[in-house]
Amino acid sequence: MSIFYEIEFAKYILPYRKVVNVTADEKVMVDGKLDMSLVNAIAFDPYTHGYYLVNKRVGEAFKDGLQLK
Repeated sequence: MSIFYEIEFAKYILPYRKVVNVTADEKVMVDGKLDMSLVNAIAFDPYTHGYYLVNKRVGEAFKDGLQLK
């Protein structure tokens, strides 16, 4: 379930959603936390009309980008 909000930003109105509930099968949980490597998630790329698996960690948020400075 999600709640729809709109943010006015300059000339644009940006829609966004607030997550109010998340469920996961026990098979994808490790020590009470979601393990993304166990989730068979897919993502859709609207530019190439392709689906991609999303289950491999490729970086560390807030750290890897600092190397580009």
